Amino acid sequence: MTAASPMRRRPVRVVVATALVAAAVASVAAATGPLRTGPVPIVALVVAWAAIGAWVVVFVGGIVRRRREGTREWRLGELIALAAATVVVAAALDFHPALIWMPFFLVLAAGRSLAPLPAVAICALPVAYLGMESWRESGSPVSAAANVVAAAGMLAYSLQRRRRRELDELAAAQREVIEQEQARADAAVLQREIGARLHDVLAHTLSGLVVSLTTASLQARAEGASPQLQERLDASTDLARSGLVEARRAVESLRGGPVADRSTPAPAPGPRSASGESAPADDAPLTAWFAEVGERLQRAAGTQVRLDGDLTLVPGELAGVARAVLLESLTNSLRHSPGAPIDVRVRAGGLTVVSAAGERVAAPDSGEHPSGHHGIDGLRARVEAAGGHLVAGPEPAGWTVRWEWSR
Repeated sequence: MTAASPMRRRPVRVVVATALVAAAVASVAAATGPLRTGPVPIVALVVAWAAIGAWVVVFVGGIVRRRREGTREWRLGELIALAAATVVVAAALDFHPALIWMPFFLVLAAGRSLAPLPAVAICALPVAYLGMESWRESGSPVSAAANVVAAAGMLAYSLQRRRRRELDELAAAQREVIEQEQARADAAVLQREIGARLHDVLAHTLSGLVVSLTTASLQARAEGASPQLQERLDASTDLARSGLVEARRAVESLRGGPVADRSTPAPAPGPRSASGESAPADDAPLTAWFAEVGERLQRAAGTQVRLDGDLTLVPGELAGVARAVLLESLTNSLRHSPGAPIDVRVRAGGLTVVSAAGERVAAPDSGEHPSGHHGIDGLRARVEAAGGHLVAGPEPAGWTVRWEWSR
């Protein structure tokens, strides 16, 4: 259905509703006016007009309510009120022929809105009254049977249309679910392809870097290099190994499972750090993990990482997001202001990382450090998915990343 279809159908519905209200008033007027043979008691007139007034109020209220809710169906209470008003009007005016449309309208409305049994129960009395009054007025059972059969046929047709509409809506919902699942499957395939490419590029490159750094470290020892240089090489090797672990974790999250790395050569044996300790495990507490990362940055790049606050303020379920924020922030600081101290401030509800370079901070898009913005953009998407907010950019104090969470 096009967007213009509801606009085209709305005037038609207004015309139909107006015509029905006018028909209700006109039919009662005809049944009590000059077309009526014989006088009508004043009590009957009052009751009939009160009943038709109630019918109009319920009918108009139902039209407004259905338009507001965007539904086609009448409520059970509205149909009961319309049925009662129909019977009262018919009884008060001895079912004048001008009122014959009222039971048929009730049949159509009940058939398109209710299940078969409730629809039959609501329509039974008005239709039976229609048949009896038709027999009484015409004196022929054929006329009464024709009206009853016509009403029953209308009810069956309305129920069939309602059932067909429900089946169409169910089929449309099933198609939507299938399309959504297909979209998810396509996205999963794309993620696996991206993960495979990242694995081929990042993991292999970082593995080669680890091998090169380990070889350089062994050569430096063999040639009697200064302890400071050896310590820097050892720390750089640990830093590359940590980057390899994080790259594989990212690939695993994209591919939906552990990555079997059979093609990447294992690093050559050698010292992992100056202290002989290995990098912290992925499931290590955030405080211990950050302390080890800061120590490695100090040894490898001479960068001082200063912590103000307590990382235990970060909710446990956000530890993974915190690691991602800290890694991206520290990496950007090393790229855009190498050697400058890095301040990490933790407060209840937020974490801020500032590269304390002042005016020495380099622009992210400078020729020396070109950026595709994918790191910050991807990090922002991950933070927002976890219910937080992330801002990043240069400030007077230096390059700043500010993360706020709402938990």
